[in-house]
Order: sequence, then C-alpha cells, then structure tokens
Amino acid sequence: NCVFHYTLPETLQYMRGQNGPYLQFAVDKGFRKFPEPIVIALYSDVMQKFRLAAQGKTQGRQPPEHLRTRVERYFDPLPFWYEPLERDTTDLARYPLAAVTQRPMAMYHSWDSQNAWLRQIHGENYLFMNPRMASEQGIEDGGWIYVESQWGKVRCMARYSEAVEPGTVWTWNAIGKAAGAWN
Repeated sequence: NCVFHYTLPETLQYMRGQNGPYLQFAVDKGFRKFPEPIVIALYSDVMQKFRLAAQGKTQGRQPPEHLRTRVERYFDPLPFWYEPLERDTTDLARYPLAAVTQRPMAMYHSWDSQNAWLRQIHGENYLFMNPRMASEQGIEDGGWIYVESQWGKVRCMARYSEAVEPGTVWTWNAIGKAAGAWN
C-alpha cells in the first residue's frame, strides 16, 4: 500500500529533546544535524547582562548612550509582550495590521519545517485573519488578496480563523524558506 511504518524502540520514544540515544538516532537518520539536547530556557542570563550594563551595574562593554534606555526596557531576562518597535516608524493609517508568524500545529515537535510529508499537509501558506475583520474588508475565506507593508507586497490566500485577534494577521513562519512558496 505504499506506506512504510517504523516503530521506534521504546527507549527512543520519550523525552526526545534530551534523550541521548534518540538524538543520535535522529542525526544518523538525517532528521537533525547535531545530537545536542534541546534546551528551552525562559530566563536569559545573556539578556540580563545586557540589561545590567544599560543600568550601569556592570564593568566592561556598555551599550551606546543613545541605546541605553531601549536596552534597559526591552532586554528583560524573562519574556514579556510589548508593542512592536516598528509601529513607531509605520504609517498606521496606511498599514494598520500587525503581522505575526507561528508554526502550524502539525509542525510542532516535527523538528524541521522542511519535512516533505508535513509540507503535503500544509500545501498552502495562508494568511490567517479574524473572520469579522476580514468580512468588514470584503475579504472572503479562501480568497486571494495582496498583503502590503512598507517593505513590499505579496499575493496570498486568506483563511478565516477565530484564533486570530482583530487587527492581527498570522502566517506560517516557514513561508520564506522555500523558493516560490508564495507562488
């Protein structure tokens, strides 16, 4: 039936981000480049060092004086939300939407957005938007639209999603990795 199924040995099935034998298996099979554990740290010592320097609390390299306030504000060692800095330089009357990128759910834990099988599932790179906001603009679900910013313009398909806040659009973050992905 043109389907191959391989069951990982039980020792490789769990904690794959830190499981040494699995990480080596993944390298041997070409799933990963390196067998190092995957560590997701919420607190960043590097960011805190930048921040302490901006506050004048460390010796050595210091941020330029004109960037000191920005580094102190935005280099928090813990994640937090702030309005994108580019909004200060954007004509919000002409470009009122904020755009974000995110992996599709099927891509989480895939370890590589270039996985050909998963690309078959996500054969289109939609621009997801709130249905109410889209319909107010006359945009149909599945309709072709142009998305424009001060940096350029692309043609894409719109897709309604209640998960997207009005005023925001999102798309798959691997969109620019393959030549012609938007074609």
